[in-house]
Amino acid sequence: MRRTKNSEDYKTMLELLRAARVELAISQSELAKRMKLDQSAVSKFEKGIRHLDVIGLREWLSALGVSFPQFSSELDRVLDARAAVRRQETRKKVKAT
Repeated sequence: MRRTKNSEDYKTMLELLRAARVELAISQSELAKRMKLDQSAVSKFEKGIRHLDVIGLREWLSALGVSFPQFSSELDRVLDARAAVRRQETRKKVKAT
């Protein structure tokens, strides 16, 4: 199994988390208050400087009022779409050679 912290998939998860927060008009400071963190910790998580595990992800989503299954389904959809594009690009490269 590959390390996930710096993977494109992990970055995508962080992008979706940030997008959910912004869409809900919740500031980093407000989210931090809800999670009993400081704003800089939220920023570090969103930037990928600090790693968010699955338990932390559930807490984060709960603080946003987003269900874990709903977020997981959206993340799966986005990651599956990206994987399909990569497969298609690989096939094009193989055909070109």
